[in-house]
Amino acid sequence: GVTTSLDFPTFNPYQGTLQGTGDAFVTKFSSGGCCVGMRGNVDNDPDDKVNISDVMYLINYAFSGGPAPQCMEEADVNGDGSVNVVDINYLTNYMFEGGPAPVACP
Repeated sequence: GVTTSLDFPTFNPYQGTLQGTGDAFVTKFSSGGCCVGMRGNVDNDPDDKVNISDVMYLINYAFSGGPAPQCMEEADVNGDGSVNVVDINYLTNYMFEGGPAPVACP
């Protein structure tokens, strides 16, 4: 495809910004979705680490109009089909209180 977007969502781009009047892109579709391993990598860290950055990303998205997670399946930490404050609480409880691990990806 071709895009003229200044903020086209990318994952490990060769060229991450618009160069010229339009840029080509290739999209890979997967029947398994974008979730890998267990949920919780909200900030799309290439190392698939779950850490405080993920909690902050969710808080920024939920309360400050921050960017949406690239993979909403990863942000749905408890696997209930929605991304909301419950996921923030679940992830915080897991990281700091020894709560249950995020739900496995489908």
